[in-house]
Amino acid sequence: MSAQELPRKVRRASLRFLNYQRRWFSDPSPMKLAVKARRVGGSTMLAYDAACKGIGYNYFTGRIEAERGGNVNIISASKKQAQDILRNATIHVRSMDALPLDIDQAVSLARKHNLPLTVDVLTAICDEIAQRKPSAGHIIIPKKRAAALHNAASLIDGDPTSNVVRLSNGATMVAYSSNPNTIRGNEGHVFFDEFGAAPHDKEIWTAGALLAAKSLGFPEGFTVSVIGTPEGDDRLFYRFAMTEEGRAFSRHKIDLQTAIQDGFPITVEEARAAVGGLEDMYLQEFCCVFLSAASRYIPVELLDAAIYDERELNQALAGNRSATCGLDVAESDRVGADPCALVRNYRIGPAPQSQVYWMAPHIQRGTGVSFQTQEEWVRAELEGRRNAHGYMTEQPACHRAAVDASGIGRDMAKRLVQRFGDRVLAVDFTPANKEIMATRCKRFFEARPIKQRIPDDIALRRGLLNLHRIVTRDSARTRFTMERDGKGHGDEAWALMLAQHASEMLGGEYIPQKGFLGRG
Repeated sequence: MSAQELPRKVRRASLRFLNYQRRWFSDPSPMKLAVKARRVGGSTMLAYDAACKGIGYNYFTGRIEAERGGNVNIISASKKQAQDILRNATIHVRSMDALPLDIDQAVSLARKHNLPLTVDVLTAICDEIAQRKPSAGHIIIPKKRAAALHNAASLIDGDPTSNVVRLSNGATMVAYSSNPNTIRGNEGHVFFDEFGAAPHDKEIWTAGALLAAKSLGFPEGFTVSVIGTPEGDDRLFYRFAMTEEGRAFSRHKIDLQTAIQDGFPITVEEARAAVGGLEDMYLQEFCCVFLSAASRYIPVELLDAAIYDERELNQALAGNRSATCGLDVAESDRVGADPCALVRNYRIGPAPQSQVYWMAPHIQRGTGVSFQTQEEWVRAELEGRRNAHGYMTEQPACHRAAVDASGIGRDMAKRLVQRFGDRVLAVDFTPANKEIMATRCKRFFEARPIKQRIPDDIALRRGLLNLHRIVTRDSARTRFTMERDGKGHGDEAWALMLAQHASEMLGGEYIPQKGFLGRG
């Protein structure tokens, strides 16, 4: 990339903090909570705040005060989401001392101090320009500090899945998933991201808050920050945000109107379209209204109990197993089309009555994925190609697949049936079929021991929580809907139910792993 190309690319990607974000940064309270709309930069806000806390950057003076820095713990609803925040926080760390007036000075300063000349680094520098107006033409980075910034950049750039970044002051920034068993040992500042959607929220809060226990009056000044979008009135996040239980927090509200007023580039029309025009979901996802959770078909407690960790899955897969998959088809060429999703589900156990289903942690998903690619996903699963998902060296071929054959998926399902015969079930999403699949899914989560185990995947969980059973006025018929939440239409959840359907339609016969391994 040439120096001439950098200004345009950086300016296009550069972040500009808005007033509600600045209000959050400038809040000195040891405990802060923000109820936010979706898609308004909440995670970005948290990443910058985490970077400031880590290196001791004083937002009011624009200086790094080493004695103010400390360990940072980032806890999110999923491991990947926590890692993304950690990466963004590290980008901000690299920019804290570099405050040139324009991009040319940013490039010059980065070269002078041997900093990596990347769009990420220069974007972070531009972020600082948006915050302050330096009195001098350019600011010199001390050599020692420049080296530290370079080292931190190397750590994160070299491994986008890193869970730990070490700072020059000896502190660490650590990314945690929502598994409370992994949150321990690193005392310091704690940041809870998407806390409204966190499984095991009470256990996570207890484990995370212990890391920052010194925030309550001790000189170290560790802090607790919580942000999230409403997920119903049965969550700990609701109690913190809306009741006296959260009186210790300095509470912020960032709804859609606040974001628009402060200059965030989104319109009411775009927000309503994101939730399919559903008024209730618009109120929750963008107006920060906590809706009653009474209408949920699958209670949150059932999903929390079903989430497994990686060690449990590895132990389970050591046994005899068969596999099925489900594909929720989506349009590939329409602007604003729903995402598609494919999941793999393992059936493990010696007999039908004792079988347990374990959903694979990796989900194939995407928006704008061609029908040809979606069809190829299913073929790869049925043919048992190695590394189809990338998380295992070898995988058994799926014995059977269930494919959404409604409307746009009909032709694809027909081709797959022609190729694989009765190993492919073409499922039309009629009200009757939806009821069969939704009822089975809930029954699996209600069973003791739990019959369906699921990974810690926020999109899957949200889809299952947004499943509603609607009874007609005469109570003669029921229908099941999966409400949009601003990030999809429950595609992962429907794909899971299709995979369950494919397995159950084997007629109770257990199909062992042997004989279904692919040729690679």
